[in-house]
Amino acid sequence: MGVSMDVTSELAVNRATDRVASVFGGVDILVSNPGIQAVNPGEDDALADLKQMLAIHIGGALHTTKAVLNTCTRTTAAAP
Repeated sequence: MGVSMDVTSELAVNRATDRVASVFGGVDILVSNPGIQAVNPGEDDALADLKQMLAIHIGGALHTTKAVLNTCTRTTAAAP
């Protein structure tokens, strides 16, 4: 199941993760590979591009990992 989401939004990531967990009864594997590349280095908006890249590369990886770990913890706690 592929899921599209804004990985810079913790709420969006949590909602998507909860949706996947409800369909499959949990999450066993996460492939977290968010990323973009700025094509205009040195331009006037280079700082804005860097901030967006960091939000996606670092924030996206953090949000997806945290959401899946929380799902795994809830699934494990609910197991008999």
